[in-house]
Amino acid sequence: MAGQRKRVTDTIFRTFAIQDKYVITRKDLCSIANSFSKPSSTIPFDEINSLQEALDSFEKNILKDLYIEFSSTRKLANRLGVCNATISIK
Repeated sequence: MAGQRKRVTDTIFRTFAIQDKYVITRKDLCSIANSFSKPSSTIPFDEINSLQEALDSFEKNILKDLYIEFSSTRKLANRLGVCNATISIK
């Protein structure tokens, strides 16, 4: 059950990060869910030493996936509302 909840949460987060509109439709969610079929966490649970390590890994994977959509750190940073240096450092 927790795995399904995480996947739904990831899909919603990615949808809002990629879309430029305020209303998200079922079609938007389905499109994003299908494009990100792999789980966002690649660290096995027994290798997670801290919450910060897990969060860093999660963030890195999301940014990596979103970078494919936006094709530049500048575009991605602009969409997420952070500076380009923040994306480059991550």
